[in-house]
Amino acid sequence: MGFSNVTGKYRPKRGGCETATQRKKRRYRTGDQETAQDIRVVKKQKSERAVGDRAPAQLPKQKSAAQKRLKALVKKNEDIKKLRRKQEAGAALDAQQTAKLAKGDAVLLELHEFLEQHPAEAAAYAAARDEASKPR
Repeated sequence: MGFSNVTGKYRPKRGGCETATQRKKRRYRTGDQETAQDIRVVKKQKSERAVGDRAPAQLPKQKSAAQKRLKALVKKNEDIKKLRRKQEAGAALDAQQTAKLAKGDAVLLELHEFLEQHPAEAAAYAAARDEASKPR
């Protein structure tokens, strides 16, 4: 604990309790120096780093325009499917939802044309989607 505002007296912690700082100091004093050195993370200075010295996991994933368009079309198609299911269930749709539902065939046609024109992106998207849906 610490200083009490009510009584104005210092209230120490219970015996046997130690803070994280005290625990680190105790471990360091007792000779656990190898572990402390192994745990310590040392960053390279900017002058020591090479231009391409980033880990592959840290590199930002750049998506091409075709990949972005494919993802947008798939999302639109999924939204339209959800609206159709909602309408079949008997829910009332507002004006925007009915307008989106009316564009369903056009979106589906555009998606099929896109997949025919860009088979590589379609295969990559399908593989990524299958990988993401696998149970771990």
